[in-house]
Amino acid sequence: MTKVQNREVTNPLRVRIGITTRNRPEYLQKCLASCLAQTYEPVEIVVWDNSDDPQALELNARLASEFPQVGWGRPEAETTLIQSRVKMMAESGFDLFCSIDDDGWFMGTDELEIVVREFECDPECAGVAFDILSPDRPSAVARHPPRSAMHFVGCGHMLRRSMAEAVGFYFDFPGPYGSEEKDLCIRFLDKDWSVKFLPGVHVWHDKTSAGRDWAAQHRSGTLNDLVFGLLRCPLPDLLYYLPGKALNLALWGLKGTREERWAGLLGLADFCRLAPGLWKQRQPVSQAAFRKFFRGADSSRQRPRGWKGEPH
Repeated sequence: MTKVQNREVTNPLRVRIGITTRNRPEYLQKCLASCLAQTYEPVEIVVWDNSDDPQALELNARLASEFPQVGWGRPEAETTLIQSRVKMMAESGFDLFCSIDDDGWFMGTDELEIVVREFECDPECAGVAFDILSPDRPSAVARHPPRSAMHFVGCGHMLRRSMAEAVGFYFDFPGPYGSEEKDLCIRFLDKDWSVKFLPGVHVWHDKTSAGRDWAAQHRSGTLNDLVFGLLRCPLPDLLYYLPGKALNLALWGLKGTREERWAGLLGLADFCRLAPGLWKQRQPVSQAAFRKFFRGADSSRQRPRGWKGEPH
């Protein structure tokens, strides 16, 4: 299939695919190949390499030579995944930012084309979620019209850069994992911008355990979930939402393994320690937006199935 160049729009939306990677070169190669196989133009691909393993760094250097079309960057100091994404999103020169994990890849060649068309048709659309397949949900489904969503998952989504910039991009949560996507989505909703989910427009997420610390992710997810409520929940809802959320997280953790219970308790302790300093950063959304978000969240949520990090 040839690259799509003759489009109906005069100025086609420019896409940046941003990939953060850490010590997973064996997966990154397939990810890059799938990105380059996409038929949509204009598109650029940027890899932000957070690897600290010498062998991974050497293999990534070989990949950089193998894929000269791809831009590569490395932080001067250690950065979180979200800080890396914001770094790539904050640069100018593109309209849409597509995020895909280094252990993920497009299942076909036209996924970008379909998602860009959705942004072109709806100027109030701030984000689009791909339909994520994974080892525990491997079967593709037929494509259907988009539907409204309250969430997307980081391993496969696209954002309109101007709208992400207008709300301040991702908030830099104190924990490195969890809640950043729903926090961005609720701020979009507060401005009456939409997020959509495209059934059947698939991205595969291998969910490899390489480079992941599940206990650290659970601790971080517990902390960030409570921080999200503290920052975005309006008064008086905060008076019942935050204690209820803390109780639910504690009860959820008790059902898990010893490692999960310990990680959850540490996350709760982290929140108690950090909450006084975070209070002054509160920027609550409207009560209408907050309640609409949670009414629609359970039916629309899209996330990697069976993820062992942030509690559902």
